[in-house]
Amino acid sequence: MTTNLTQATDMKESITTELNSFIQSQVTELSALDLERLTTDLPVLRKRFTRLPLKTYPYLADQLEFLCRFVEDRVVRLGKDLTEQPVAEAAFALLYFQRAIDLIPDPIPDMGLLDDAIIVRMVLRRQEQALDRKS
Repeated sequence: MTTNLTQATDMKESITTELNSFIQSQVTELSALDLERLTTDLPVLRKRFTRLPLKTYPYLADQLEFLCRFVEDRVVRLGKDLTEQPVAEAAFALLYFQRAIDLIPDPIPDMGLLDDAIIVRMVLRRQEQALDRKS
């Protein structure tokens, strides 16, 4: 039984490390044009949030809305750019959600948004202190 628990813990740590690396590598690829496109597309994204299956993903819409407000506040109001890691990661999470093609295709019932929800949650966890600060 202990071996199974150890293996499960090791697998979780490995997956977490891989996803953190994925987020970091994708963030470094973002450009100012990506950020501009995102801020322009935020109203359309927000409409999509209202159609999320709340039974399957009860917190995803609120988490995405929080990231939208953070990006708007930092980019639109304060004129920040992608050099700030929290802004870049929040933008990446929103852009990942916006993608038509990602790790798990969104149209798959009950499973399609799992990767999006994981990415959003990981970004929130990674940037918890920065996102919690009032600026």
